[in-house]
Amino acid sequence: MRSAVLIGCVAATLLASSAAVMWAQGAASPGVHSGADAGQQGSSVKESRVSAHKTTDPERIDGKSGDRAQQADAAATDGSTGAKKSGAGGGLQPASDGTKHQASPTNENSGATSPRAAVVGTRFWGSISVGGKVWRCQYGVTSVDPDNRTVEIGSGVNKENAFQSTQGEVLDPAPSGDVTLPHTIVYNNDVYTVNRVGSMAFWQCYDITSTGLADKDSTILSIGREAYNHDGRIGETGLAENSSVTLIDGGAFSNGNYDKTGLADNDSVKQLRANAFDNDQNLKTTGLEKNKSVTDLGMDGEMGPFYDCKSLTSTGLTTNTTVTSIGARAFHDCPSLGKEPDVNGNTNLYDLVLNAPEIKDKPLTIGIASFDGTNYDRLYLNGPPESFKLVRDSSGAKSSTFTGSKITKVFVPPSWAEVPTLTDDNITFSQTDGTLVVMTPMKEVSAKRITNNFTRAHMTVFAKQSFRLSISRDNGGCLGEYSVTVPPGSTKVNFGFETLPQKEDPKGKLTPNEEHLSVTVVGQTEFAYPAGATRRSYNVYDDKGAAPLDCTVPAVRYTINFLPNKGSGTLMPAQTKIYGETLKLPRNTYTRGKDFEFTGWNTMADGSGEHLDDQETLIGDLSKMQDATVMLYAQWKSKVSMSLTVHSADSGGALVAGAGYVLSHSSKVSDTSKWANEVFIDKDKTHPVGPNGWPRVSGTDGSIALYGLAPGDYYLFNTMAPAGFQLCGSVSEILIAEGGTVTIDGKHYEPVTPGAIDVTMSYQAAPTLPGTGAFGSGPAQAGACALALTAALGAATLVWRRRGGLAL
Repeated sequence: MRSAVLIGCVAATLLASSAAVMWAQGAASPGVHSGADAGQQGSSVKESRVSAHKTTDPERIDGKSGDRAQQADAAATDGSTGAKKSGAGGGLQPASDGTKHQASPTNENSGATSPRAAVVGTRFWGSISVGGKVWRCQYGVTSVDPDNRTVEIGSGVNKENAFQSTQGEVLDPAPSGDVTLPHTIVYNNDVYTVNRVGSMAFWQCYDITSTGLADKDSTILSIGREAYNHDGRIGETGLAENSSVTLIDGGAFSNGNYDKTGLADNDSVKQLRANAFDNDQNLKTTGLEKNKSVTDLGMDGEMGPFYDCKSLTSTGLTTNTTVTSIGARAFHDCPSLGKEPDVNGNTNLYDLVLNAPEIKDKPLTIGIASFDGTNYDRLYLNGPPESFKLVRDSSGAKSSTFTGSKITKVFVPPSWAEVPTLTDDNITFSQTDGTLVVMTPMKEVSAKRITNNFTRAHMTVFAKQSFRLSISRDNGGCLGEYSVTVPPGSTKVNFGFETLPQKEDPKGKLTPNEEHLSVTVVGQTEFAYPAGATRRSYNVYDDKGAAPLDCTVPAVRYTINFLPNKGSGTLMPAQTKIYGETLKLPRNTYTRGKDFEFTGWNTMADGSGEHLDDQETLIGDLSKMQDATVMLYAQWKSKVSMSLTVHSADSGGALVAGAGYVLSHSSKVSDTSKWANEVFIDKDKTHPVGPNGWPRVSGTDGSIALYGLAPGDYYLFNTMAPAGFQLCGSVSEILIAEGGTVTIDGKHYEPVTPGAIDVTMSYQAAPTLPGTGAFGSGPAQAGACALALTAALGAATLVWRRRGGLAL
């Protein structure tokens, strides 16, 4: 069962029972009072209150307005037992009756019950666990949204909700031991989430030994101003085990003795407001060297969070790329910075390193006097000029970011080559006098691909002097070394990757994907900035691991055109495809008459290439070549679908069974791959013939029927004669045009029933010769397909002679 938790030092102990004891919802248990109880107890215990932080500000505790001291005193009396404060020092003592309180069925604390509906700003008494004891303390309602009822601990000021509450008070005896912060509390039978430690909630609670924030299931989102101010026995903030807090307000942990901020292992805190950790004398590092969530070290115009931290040896900013705001005096009067080796073992004691934020288009703002009182004398700005902004003073007229610091030189990357000075209006760093140092002969490099190629590119280098450079891929593959000669009076050099020596090793070749290249000066004498400093990633440029200048070769781009392919309509706009990225194809707008439907796109007009559906999301790629043009052809399917009925009859017209037929797209029956396996044997077109469904044999009705014949060229073969009849050796060609017209053996055929081809194969009795057959339309006819018997018997050449042919 979750224990109730402390909400501010305004509390008095409730009961000497287990920290896990909970109040029943809505119950008037010992130490928990309704609004009416709180208002009726009088002021008999007023003299026992500690007056360290008296205030005459009105507040809402019992639904009434008035002097906070009177209300707090009245509310401190036990409404059910009449117990009052004892001891000259003030503060409620644990009850002596040993009463066990009923546990809430929802494992939640119960606040005081009030006859009035809660509003934002309502204050009420609840409970909290400190050192294993349940103490009485104040909560303040911050939201009454039925879907998100919230309260803060203590009686602080919640700026975000623009209302004001009373300050916390010191108890005598004060709460001592570890704090457990509750997740929820019940007030007026409503469950509220505890999502904030209010302003000054634990102010001057000298004997508490933890913040209560080390809770993986914590519901606390923000910590109010001076919430844990002067809490000297706490060594850990608890933030290392917390994943809910996003805001630490001004002075929240100031004047403490914290060994660590907890931010190195925290991924939820985003803002440290003014003086969050100021005057902490044990703190050696901020934790920002590993933190990836904090963006603000004090907002613009605010005081910084680490003011006057005498033992601080590292800002944590050398490797940090998420911070976007360093508030005024953020590290002011931290004399160990730049003087003592930091916790990471960096012996370049005087180096202050600031990085461009990884957030796009978000510069790092640096407030006034941010590093005054430190011993840094060299500043490294790792990023382009637009990534840093010096905040002006309150008048907006001047900035004085570095005026009071010891910084005498600023070192910057090649992107600053065309920036002559850096100034905060009171002090100027200049390339001319050497106080602004660009750490490479190169200013900028860029690359673009060559048309109809994907392994080569052009590179442009902006430089101030001639030198030799090496180009490498980010996976380590070397793309070659080049001599760059800068013409007199110029700062721009072009050279082509066209002459790039391509290696068999694929790492030595460009790919169609976006490529990240590293361009490094080679052949230079090794040196660091300044000379003699220990080589670091931020201060060295040489041919032995110097920090390179990055360059990106864009991924291959090509164009996709959409062609109607016998369709009609306005030409559809082309699309640009970036290699490796997805692209959704457009909706087809072409049409092709009433007899055709669109079935998708194909890279070949005849449909033999790669097929793509309409509006398909293209994941793969259709080309590797830069600026290539890919044609996609609309594919059409005729709506024509015909049936074929073949009747088998003797010379007298009587239908006969046992005749076998194969329908093929080839004039050679032996080419089984061309058999028309796609046609169906049922009218519903659910059962295709398939490769094993041939021959189709006429039944007792003397017929076979095939359905779903699409436009195309078909050949009908007689592969099995009825018993007692000759096999017909002729092949009949049936051509169905896309518009639905039919030609049989070169002659137009007009179906009696639209969409239905109906023919008859007439067989002659078989004495000893192969049978013959002929087509006829409509009723069965004795169409002749006679053989020249002598030719057949001679076995050299079969000469077929048709008498009558097709009856159409």
